[in-house]
Amino acid sequence: MPVACDPLVRLWYYVTPNDTECWEWRGHKNHSGYGLIRVGRKMRSVHRFAYEAMVGPLDPTLDIMHTCDTRACVNPAHLRLASTAENIRDMIAKGRDNFRGKAQARDRAGVCGSGRHKWIPENWAPSSDGRRRCLPCIKERSAKKWRSPVLDG
Repeated sequence: MPVACDPLVRLWYYVTPNDTECWEWRGHKNHSGYGLIRVGRKMRSVHRFAYEAMVGPLDPTLDIMHTCDTRACVNPAHLRLASTAENIRDMIAKGRDNFRGKAQARDRAGVCGSGRHKWIPENWAPSSDGRRRCLPCIKERSAKKWRSPVLDG
């Protein structure tokens, strides 16, 4: 396939439907598994390019969320616009948050380190090193620590 051809032609050349109704990108992918396509002189995320080509203009402040959880999928029925926080909450809810930046992802999603409590003013207190501490988590740990094994049977 010539590199200089129309990006839409190249998109369809590298897309393969599969059994889960995903339209899987078989072209170049980054280290995280997201497809990349050259448009002019720039490399773009193929799912963003496909969404823009088939659905309409993108809001640059929003992410494209894969409802199918397949990073290489470009099926517009599996892609939707979402805020970064919403995308991260979806990732945490589906148990796909096992990556190096868990704390940062949860912080951006507005939840504590356990993922169970919202970061609202009444739920946190500063620690001695300046970081936030989740008060409900502290209370739960304290209650568990001081629970009597005799009474709990």
